Amino acid sequence: MSSLRAVLSELIQQALTKDEFADLVFTHFPTVNSQFTEGQFQSQRIRLLLEYIDTRREPEKLLALIKSLNPTVYAEFAPKIAKAKSSPSQADQTAINQSSTQPAISSMSQSSQKTPTVGIITALPKEFAAMRRLLDNQEEIHIPGVGAGRRYVRGEVSGRNGGKHDVMLCLAAMGNNNAAIRSSLLLEHFPEIKSIVMVGIAGGIPHPEKPEDHVRLGDIVISNEKGVIQYDFDKETIAETIHRHPPRPPSASLLEGVRLLEADELEGKKPWLEFINQAILPAGETRPSSETDILVSSTDPSLKIEHPVDIRRIKDEPRVFTGSIASANKLLKNPLKRDELRDKFGVKAVEMEASGIADATWTHEVGYLVVRGICDYCDANKGDNWQAYAAAVAAAYTKALLRSMPAPKSSFSPKMTNPEELNAILDRLVQHEQTDADLTVLRQWLSGGGQIASQLGKYNVNLGQGQDIHVGDRIYQGVDAQTIREIVQSILQDLQAPPPGLPNPNAPKPPVTDNKLSLAQRLEKERLEKDLAARQQDYEGITDKLRWETNPIEKNSLEAQQEQLISKIKQLEQNLNLFN
Repeated sequence: MSSLRAVLSELIQQALTKDEFADLVFTHFPTVNSQFTEGQFQSQRIRLLLEYIDTRREPEKLLALIKSLNPTVYAEFAPKIAKAKSSPSQADQTAINQSSTQPAISSMSQSSQKTPTVGIITALPKEFAAMRRLLDNQEEIHIPGVGAGRRYVRGEVSGRNGGKHDVMLCLAAMGNNNAAIRSSLLLEHFPEIKSIVMVGIAGGIPHPEKPEDHVRLGDIVISNEKGVIQYDFDKETIAETIHRHPPRPPSASLLEGVRLLEADELEGKKPWLEFINQAILPAGETRPSSETDILVSSTDPSLKIEHPVDIRRIKDEPRVFTGSIASANKLLKNPLKRDELRDKFGVKAVEMEASGIADATWTHEVGYLVVRGICDYCDANKGDNWQAYAAAVAAAYTKALLRSMPAPKSSFSPKMTNPEELNAILDRLVQHEQTDADLTVLRQWLSGGGQIASQLGKYNVNLGQGQDIHVGDRIYQGVDAQTIREIVQSILQDLQAPPPGLPNPNAPKPPVTDNKLSLAQRLEKERLEKDLAARQQDYEGITDKLRWETNPIEKNSLEAQQEQLISKIKQLEQNLNLFN
């Protein structure tokens, strides 16, 4: 039985890499269980799924697959498949048109199928544009589905060790709630992301009495280990206001990178300076004149305050500060409140999104960092004059930070340039005559990327005996005629329905019962139902804890988790409604 050779024959002729092979199978059919059973190489499963990908447009491939598996089943299903090919449903045609015109994660180019490890979120279009200008090898990505928050720009930033940081950049909206939702969506769409960086503009906290802490327009402020102070998360009584913000320290690895850049700066190295013009000049902007950097008294706006002499400051260059950052769902234009936050918490900047980022990343157990360019002093002179430059310096520092840090290196991905040699290896494998050298060649090609098992040859390869076919979460024991009939019937249903994740907005929506759903749709519905049940159970558990919790900090943390779960439950319910 030469099933393994049948699996790879077309791929060999195309000289695909192992990563391209993995993307072809698993990215286009994300519900596949990609694990291999010990002692068995699931060649039949891979073969079926490889062919499944193109059956919508080329049903003859499905016919060839069925014929090779079982001639009797082929004779039974050939007329039905031919009919499905000749008269596709309106929903199917619409779905095909959509899939060919809309950018989607399932149709991304090879470069975008890398594993993103860094997410960057901005709140304003000018912040997004500044950061986008500094990314290499950009590509727009759209995640199929309903609702906003599905558009990204994928890009790269070279790392210190020669590798590439794969970055996902997205645009949120103003406010901590929007930032938290966007962060959660980003991490759900790309769960491999290790850290999120919030990049943009903020109000600065001047301190004329202490030149070393005096933040000015155009400066850069990065969150330190104290993180974010959510100053509107408080308890007000007649006697006092008690702040209840939970501590959320930023990413340790990103903070280490910030400290190392600080050490470089002590030696006169400021790599972020070289990226500022690249981030701002294409927009037709430049650094505003220092004469527009006007500070006024907190109690008398008509009284101008002179900036102190600062030996660390170089003319027309941003100074870099690290410190805690104040965040709230309100625009601050009150210098008295600004000074109160400075004196009480030692903050260096004020903005409106960092707390949402901190809460979302804490819930998902990933790191975060906040990088802000200073555009105003949160006073009566608050305006837009410095915003473009502030966005540019924040983006420039973020790129310099990533460039200073080691990046994951791409694994070796050899091309299959000698099909004849590989065919000979596969023939020996089928006949159980493979050598250790043969298995080494196959392992080198098939391993890596976390998508195709690297254990080929580690266990006994058993072709044609007791094989299981895994489709989604279902396991079909044995490859007999009845099994093939069941699988092919589910594929036939898919031929006459829109692909999962591409609903047809123009098609009528009659009540759908589970027995009318395709196999892929049933599996997706089951996954959503399980996820919803788990989230609801988590919500009930947190609600019970809140009834008895008396510690203010812990209570704040539980309430934040509760809000995140409510948002997630609503999203899951909305997605489940697509199947009703």
